[in-house]
Amino acid sequence: MSRQWPLKKGTYTLTSGFGPRWGVHHSGLDFGAPDGTPFYACAGGTVTHIGPASGYGQWIVIDHPASEGGGCTEYGHMWNAYATGLKVGDWVNAGQLIGYVGSNGQSTGPHLHLTVWEYGYGGKRIDPEVWLQGRPHPGETAPPSPSVKSETSQATTLFGVDLSNHQNGISCKRIADEGFRFCLIKATEGTWKDPIFRSHLKDAQGTDMHVAAYVYVRHEKNGREHAQALHDQLQGDTSVPVALDIENNSGSSVAHWKQIRDEIEKLGYKVILTYIPKWYWKDHAGRPNLVGLPPLWTSNYGAATEGYASVIYSRRDRAGWQGYGGLDVAVFQFTEKAQVAGWKIDANAFEGTEQDLARLFNSTTKDEDPFMALTDDEQRELLDKTRRVHHELTHEFQSLVRDENGVQSEWRGTLVGMVLQLDRKVENMHRDIMPWIVTTLAGTADKIRATLTRKDTPNDD
Repeated sequence: MSRQWPLKKGTYTLTSGFGPRWGVHHSGLDFGAPDGTPFYACAGGTVTHIGPASGYGQWIVIDHPASEGGGCTEYGHMWNAYATGLKVGDWVNAGQLIGYVGSNGQSTGPHLHLTVWEYGYGGKRIDPEVWLQGRPHPGETAPPSPSVKSETSQATTLFGVDLSNHQNGISCKRIADEGFRFCLIKATEGTWKDPIFRSHLKDAQGTDMHVAAYVYVRHEKNGREHAQALHDQLQGDTSVPVALDIENNSGSSVAHWKQIRDEIEKLGYKVILTYIPKWYWKDHAGRPNLVGLPPLWTSNYGAATEGYASVIYSRRDRAGWQGYGGLDVAVFQFTEKAQVAGWKIDANAFEGTEQDLARLFNSTTKDEDPFMALTDDEQRELLDKTRRVHHELTHEFQSLVRDENGVQSEWRGTLVGMVLQLDRKVENMHRDIMPWIVTTLAGTADKIRATLTRKDTPNDD
């Protein structure tokens, strides 16, 4: 397998990356290059589409078998797609000439747009720059091949936002559609409750973004008061992680900040981040040791702060990732005026994998689902086994419920409810819950069987 970049080194400039751009999600990588610049196949595979394409002028799509690393590459904005003599069904080798850069009236200027599909055309689009990281350019000697990994298992930059009542009316769906992966929402300030929090939270939880609430720390309120206000705002939903926001009027006592953290966690919530700008830590708090608090969510805006998040971030230096107070930086707020969903708001960066981000937010990702690690045959076998065991158990329990002598009458309703609950789980089968069904089915069966001999009064277990 010899994956490589599509253009020779020195013939192009990367003009747009994968991520938020112009208020929408840009799902590929743009290579600005002069008209007629030749480009080459990123990997060996079969031509599946070639010729005119809406929005591209002309394009070519190549499907790569597992022996070539898998997935699919799509090359858009080119002059005559047939200029190299290729047609649907032809095999091309990695590094083979497949077309020439052009605009053909369908783009802002001559460039090649490259889209990478992780598993095949029409599936999940991933970051081409990550996919090509460490690979040679055409004509170069290939370095040792790195392990083939999905986009979500490779480190990249994931962008997020933070919201408060000042952004009342912003659409979290639109934020997510523009490619942002996480959202931090102001819940409280001391004992004051942000009146827009519940609306923002519901909106954000309706997307696939990772969501957390943040507590603006006030020096005059103790830990228990902070924790109770947050608890009221979250209505006891301890699945929502929490960040501390330490800045103006937050005081300078690390012990006080830790007390607030402790009181929040006593109620079952998890505090995952400490927002404290370096200027506040240094000038207002006196450079205290922060060890023992969660990792930093810091801010450093630099000179150019307006525009689209990915563009602003691409121009920033690494200063914002330098930790202090004994803590490392987990989230970096690099602008307060990113163009997001029609608003100018704070934008944040997280550098790592999708799984890393999920772990920070105490969330899960599809890539962590053990079912997804199985082959197609193993998945089918697992599904068949689940249905078979379910059928046998349901038949057994329903027979027992119907048997007047087999079950005490006061338990009959409980058993019926258990059977119906199991039925609903299986009727709504989805691969994401298959491992749960299979691993807990035996335990569920044992629990139901145990009720058959009980003599006490049923409860809600």
